[in-house]
Amino acid sequence: MLAAIGDSVALAILSALGAGERDGHSLVVETHLPQSSIYRKLRELQEERLVYVSRLAFTHDGHKVELFRSRLQEIHVEFGPARPRVRVVVREDSADRIQGMWAEVRRSSR
Repeated sequence: MLAAIGDSVALAILSALGAGERDGHSLVVETHLPQSSIYRKLRELQEERLVYVSRLAFTHDGHKVELFRSRLQEIHVEFGPARPRVRVVVREDSADRIQGMWAEVRRSSR
């Protein structure tokens, strides 16, 4: 987690996505970072489960785009005498909620 927020490209993406979902082009425009850097870091953040594709959309000219959303709701970093402590609050998406409901149904039916 500290590596992600210590990376300037990742931090710019996560900060922009904190305001809501964005497509890759919007992130390029908003952050003023190179397109290749944005898309490479988006894939890394997806692998680390820090961002996900919330939905697909179509532009006015018919191109399909992925809309990305951050899974992070809050990050708290505390610096103490030993080493930093990081507490992360993750935003649940609908798939997480459905999976949790099914797990609860299975437990209650036993």
